[in-house]
Amino acid sequence: VEVNQRATEMLGYSHEELLQLSAKDISAEVVQSTNIFSKLISGEVLQTYERVFRRKDGSLVDVEPHVTLLRDEDGQPFRIQSIVRDISERKQAEMEIRTRTNELLTLYDLSRALADANDLDNILELVNRQAVESIHATFARIALLEEGYLITRSAYPIRILDYDLLINSEQPLAAMPFCQSVLEQDQPVILRTSSQEVGSEERTLLLLDFAQTLCLIPLRIHGTPSNSSRILGLLMLGEARKEEREPFTPEKLRLARSIGDQAAIAIDNARLFNDLQTSNENLSRAYEATIAGWSAALDLRDKETEGHAQRVTEMTYRLAKGMGFNEQELAQV
Repeated sequence: VEVNQRATEMLGYSHEELLQLSAKDISAEVVQSTNIFSKLISGEVLQTYERVFRRKDGSLVDVEPHVTLLRDEDGQPFRIQSIVRDISERKQAEMEIRTRTNELLTLYDLSRALADANDLDNILELVNRQAVESIHATFARIALLEEGYLITRSAYPIRILDYDLLINSEQPLAAMPFCQSVLEQDQPVILRTSSQEVGSEERTLLLLDFAQTLCLIPLRIHGTPSNSSRILGLLMLGEARKEEREPFTPEKLRLARSIGDQAAIAIDNARLFNDLQTSNENLSRAYEATIAGWSAALDLRDKETEGHAQRVTEMTYRLAKGMGFNEQELAQV
C-alpha cells in the first residue's frame, strides 16, 4: 500500500496509520465499496463515481475516486490505483443551490396563493400552513398588533395533541416586553424553553411550556427614507421536538423571514382593501341619504307632488330592469 501526503491531510491519519488501513476501513459506504472491487476484478472498466469516506475524527468527506486495476505481464491483477479528489466544496455548493431553489419555489407558490386570497383570515391561514410545511415546524401562529394589543388571529394546525394554541387571545403589548423588543429590532429571534429573559406570564402566552424552541419573526411594512416602517405583528414558529433533532438553521431563518415579509405585504393589502370597501359603503350610504333628502324636500313643496319623486324613481327602476340592466347598473338608477 502506498499513500501520498494529500491523503493524510484529507483523512486526518498519519502516513503510518494509513498504511495499516484498507479501503473498507475508511469508506462510510462499505457495501458499495466492496461492489466496486468486485467489478474491477471481473474486468469492468469503471467511470469516475462519488463516494463518502470517513475521517479519523469520524466526520465524513465527499470524494470522487477514479479507480483502475493494474495487471502484471501474465494479465493477473497485482495493484489497484486510486486517484481520489475531495469534492466537499462542490457538494456543499450543490446543496446550497438546491436549498435556494426550493426556497424560491416555496415563495413563488406562496405569492401566487396570496394573490388569490380575498380576505384576511384566508391570508393568515395560508401563511401559517406554508410556514409549517416548508420549515417543518410543529406549529405556526400569527399575532397582529391592534390598538396596542397583540392578538393571536390565526394558528396552524388549530390544535396539537389537544394542546390549545390560544387563538383569539389578546394581551397589551406593554405587558409583553420581550415581544416588544423583538418588534423594535426587526430581526428574527430564537427562544428556547431554557431562556431566562422571558417572564413567566409572557412565557405562557408564547407557549414556551410546550415548544422546545420558538422562532419569532417581526411582520413589518418597510418604509421609504421619508416614511418609517410600520409594525403589523409577529409570526411565531414553534418546535416541540428537541433542538438537536429539528433546529432552526440559518437556511430556515432566511426562509422564515422571507415568508414573514410576504405575509406583511399581503396583510397590509388586505387591510387597505377592507378600508377601501368600508369607505365606499359609507360613501354609497351618504349618497343615497342625500338623494332621499332631496326627494323629501321636493315632496314638501305642495300636496299635489307629494310622493311624486319616489313614484318616478320606482317606475324608472322597473323600466331599467325590464331593459336588462344588471345589478351594478341598477344601483346607479
